Amino acid sequence: MAAFKPGDVVVLANHLHVLAYSGERAVLARFDKHGTPYVRLEDGTEIPVPPEIISRPPTEPRPAPRPANLSKIASGMVRIFVAVVPNDDGSAFRVFLVNPLTTDLYVRCRLFFNGEFELETQERVEAVGTYLLDELTLDDVNDKPRFELHIEQILTAGTEDLGKHTIKFRAQKLRKSPQSLPVIDLPGILIWEMPPPKTPISLQPPGGTHRDDDDETGGMPCGYPTPNLEDVARFPRDIDLHIEKLRPQDYKRLSPSEILRIQVQAAEDYVDEACRLGVSPVYLIHGVGKGRLRDILHRHFSDDPRIKRIANEFHLKYGEGASVVEFW
Repeated sequence: MAAFKPGDVVVLANHLHVLAYSGERAVLARFDKHGTPYVRLEDGTEIPVPPEIISRPPTEPRPAPRPANLSKIASGMVRIFVAVVPNDDGSAFRVFLVNPLTTDLYVRCRLFFNGEFELETQERVEAVGTYLLDELTLDDVNDKPRFELHIEQILTAGTEDLGKHTIKFRAQKLRKSPQSLPVIDLPGILIWEMPPPKTPISLQPPGGTHRDDDDETGGMPCGYPTPNLEDVARFPRDIDLHIEKLRPQDYKRLSPSEILRIQVQAAEDYVDEACRLGVSPVYLIHGVGKGRLRDILHRHFSDDPRIKRIANEFHLKYGEGASVVEFW
């Protein structure tokens, strides 16, 4: 199954298990402890479905996220916010939480309709990234949806609580004209901004402050100077190591040994840059298959003194097709 997360809109393929709903759109609600996806149908019913029948609805390609102006972030002019992006025909509205900061967030979201609990999701929102809270129809909007968010900022020393926030979604808010918004790069309607915190939000990049190897406190194995925050904001938190992504122009002509060499070199270059920028954790997307590339990568990085941990474990976004790399 491709990388999905709760809140994603999906299409159900033809299958005996969901024959009555084949071809319909649904919202991915959650995964159970075994990794089985549950989807929420249009009538609100949640059902388990086989992972292989889920696909994404066809969409137009979207431009890469654009980092917000960092001077505005530092001054507090740009804050975490929630925006609504209407579909082209105006029949549905995607509700995004947008993180313009250079640090990751951990967000727990509870959704209510007419005061009754409907759904709970949680997500690690990458720096300069977005989190799809839900997709609402016009009928949903009339049912007075309410989002309750608990937001934490992820720092090297742990997490900093940014508070609990309630966002009431009302139809009159949709009468505003869509505007250009940072990070999301789509015309949307701003419906909420996080109030200014009592203490300034940290702009410390993930991974913390770099120190020299001869620092009396032990230092950091990477040993690089403090990186530019713009570089940190733009750095991708994962790399797809499938050869067709790395060498789309000629991958069919490469031998298995050439493919492996290119994949390992790409992973090494990516890890080097992530360590230089202090970005942690990052993800190496190797796919599932027979696990050959995964095993080689784990052996390759197992003795790297910069790396605290490399592990292949289930992730809501990547499934079991990626390994997480964490630095000291």
